[in-house]
Amino acid sequence: MTICVFILMTGCNSSKGAAPSEETTSVEADSGNALADSIQTILDDKEYYPDITSIEVTSDYTVFTITLESDVMNTYESMLVMSFYTAGNEQQIAAGVSPEDAKTTVRYINGSTNEIISETDSSTMITE
Repeated sequence: MTICVFILMTGCNSSKGAAPSEETTSVEADSGNALADSIQTILDDKEYYPDITSIEVTSDYTVFTITLESDVMNTYESMLVMSFYTAGNEQQIAAGVSPEDAKTTVRYINGSTNEIISETDSSTMITE
């Protein structure tokens, strides 16, 4: 399933918010490429994600915008939010943001009306 592959492909090794080293920067680039590949896989998978028309991400990985054909998302499309929280936060940490300060926003937009359907951020995840 694409969701599982997506999470696995975005894992990266961070230095707990320390300044990015050459190794961390390399990992960030590699996982950024994996993220782009995973996004393309999602866009190509019309069986599980039939209504997604585009996925855009800011260069600092703080905002993911998922555009849908309408204002209704299926279960698989709605579950992507957790994958993007994880991917965005990991990318930010790899870039030197402290884990406490990493925050990823996921926004779903109706492509027909450009209205925001849903907008949440990773601070809503339960962590212990």
